[in-house]
Amino acid sequence: EVAMSSADLVGPAAHGVVRQLVPLVRLSLVGRRDVLAMAPVVIVPLLVRILAEDELVSAVAGYSIPISIVACIFMGLFQHWMIGVRVWAQFAKTSADKATHFLVEPQPHRGLREIVAVTRNLERRGASGGAMSPGAQDLAAMPAAVFDYQHTRYCSPGEGRPYEPLAFPVGLGTSSYHAWAGLKSEAAVEGVRARFGLNELHMPPPTFSALMLEHALAPFFVFQIFCVGLWCLDEYWYYSLFTLFMLVSLEAVLVTQRVQQHSSLRAMRPIPADSSVLRGGKWSTVPGDQLVPGDIVEVRAPAHRDMEAMRLRREAAQNAAGPPTPERLAKLFMGGGGKSEQQPDPSVVPADVLLLRGSVVVNEAMLTGESIPQLKEAAAVPAPGEPSGAATSSSPAAVERWLQAASRNLVLSGTSLISSSPAAGGRPTEGDDAPAEAAAAGASSAPATPNGGALGVVLRTGFYTSQGSLMRTIIFSTRRVTVENKDAYLFIAGLLVFAIAASGYVLREGLAQEGRDTWKLVLHCILVITSVVPPELPVELSMAVNNSLASLARKRVFCTEPFRIPNAGTIDVCCFDKTGTLTSDQLLVRGVAFCKGDALKTQALRNADRVKSLGSRKGQQGAAAPGTRPSKAGLLETADARASLSAAAVTVVPAEASPKDTLAVLAGCHSVILAEGGLAGDPLECAALASMGWTVDAAGDAHPLGPSA
Repeated sequence: EVAMSSADLVGPAAHGVVRQLVPLVRLSLVGRRDVLAMAPVVIVPLLVRILAEDELVSAVAGYSIPISIVACIFMGLFQHWMIGVRVWAQFAKTSADKATHFLVEPQPHRGLREIVAVTRNLERRGASGGAMSPGAQDLAAMPAAVFDYQHTRYCSPGEGRPYEPLAFPVGLGTSSYHAWAGLKSEAAVEGVRARFGLNELHMPPPTFSALMLEHALAPFFVFQIFCVGLWCLDEYWYYSLFTLFMLVSLEAVLVTQRVQQHSSLRAMRPIPADSSVLRGGKWSTVPGDQLVPGDIVEVRAPAHRDMEAMRLRREAAQNAAGPPTPERLAKLFMGGGGKSEQQPDPSVVPADVLLLRGSVVVNEAMLTGESIPQLKEAAAVPAPGEPSGAATSSSPAAVERWLQAASRNLVLSGTSLISSSPAAGGRPTEGDDAPAEAAAAGASSAPATPNGGALGVVLRTGFYTSQGSLMRTIIFSTRRVTVENKDAYLFIAGLLVFAIAASGYVLREGLAQEGRDTWKLVLHCILVITSVVPPELPVELSMAVNNSLASLARKRVFCTEPFRIPNAGTIDVCCFDKTGTLTSDQLLVRGVAFCKGDALKTQALRNADRVKSLGSRKGQQGAAAPGTRPSKAGLLETADARASLSAAAVTVVPAEASPKDTLAVLAGCHSVILAEGGLAGDPLECAALASMGWTVDAAGDAHPLGPSA
């Protein structure tokens, strides 16, 4: 009955990640199955050893005591290695309303099974947050039961109801967002924050002690420690202690490098700056991690000189820090680096925001890899009789369709603001060339923004944003790779066959000899089997991985899972959608390619034929207006003809040394705009203009820089 209801506990919105939930209740210490199973194994030999009068029986019981202790240790290790054993030992299946824990069974390739605790009877903190539309749920409403899995909170409204991911105010009608005036008080903000949590993508940095414990409990490491113990029993003291020292030292070095890699990656993540928020009818400034769904915020791009000042402060801080000191290295070694010294970036959007007034230009390369800026406009209020724009239902498919339809009005978390136009009644952003009287779309009832930025409402925060969803996919979609990979297991399995045969031969021959020490004989048979895994194998693998990590770090390549490096060495084909995602959107112009010799004449004739052909086509359709550009098809045909020339017939000339006509063509064919004192647009076009010494003014016209402009 419990198994049949496990799948029913997962709501439709959770089916994308969770396959089923198995309700569990934790057993008491005296009722745990591992305790009941191992207690006789330990107690019986002790009693026999104490009470037995026969010396042989007492001796056998004495030998059984250490074996029983080792069995108890391995019972605990198997619970750490296999979650199924842990469930069997510590939990019992029950009904959903009595469950203290759930065994979460994820969908394929969506993470690992995990035991999570269930929290019930949550008390509301603060005041009511209000509903953003009639019939919608109160923003501060607390569910009856919750559990957290993969940085996502799943909620059940009551007994017998399935668990769904935390519902955010997404998919409402546009009029509802425009009529919303924000949260009324700080008590309401506290109530909403108690439900949704802080707006942060917080990944606690792993400490040295935690990672060292993880490595120490790995199967290969435990096996090596077991072998060291056997060698000590066989009186190989020097060899055993040296091997133990090498194992611990190499694992410590590997853990230290992992801590440093995690700290370096954390220091590279952008940190949102403070935001202007409308609460209780008044504008105030709050940190980016204090935003909650339902907040009315100002979306404003920083001025160009503010960004330049921030860059100078960052460089000054890095220069002042100097080389790493022993204290800083010790802090990094033991605690994961502490707090990041990175300065907040005011151009980073802190949450998923729906624009209500004004417009912004953003760079979404952080999420999509596309470096071309995107224009985001305010969501318009539908006219009477038109559809409200709300999602047709609360199903994941309907909400996803709503998000796609509103993509031109959504500013996503993690994207960078390039420019912002002032909302109606607001002041222009300092440094903007846009006029203060620029009209803004939308009809929100909220007052004007304090700094002349666009106006928006926060829809999603934290790991529930588009950036947070991407991070969760990266973190939880793959399992951790360790030294015990598939190839190593196959290699060991092949050797194990010969080892068992050799051990059986040694045991048979030893028992046939009179006066042979049985204890030593059994010990040697075990050593023969354990010698299948050479003690140097994990050491050599760890040394190779450490050397690879050091080589990658010198090239500023960070790897948080070191044992994926051997897997990467087996790859012979890599497929990527674009290079900008892997490298940078900054291009360096080498020059302009010109034809030389007879090829130039041939190319000129071809271009003339193309132009005549285009002119004849236009003549058939009507006279072209002065200044009309050739069609896109004609330009593509000309480009194809140019590409057909061999590389030997082309010479590259620096852009600044090119003829004026060539510069005029390059400067006229682009979609670059001026934003916050800099060029924004396609990276190739921006690089071409910069290499020629040209720029674009506020009207979109290109002209040379300098006094002669």
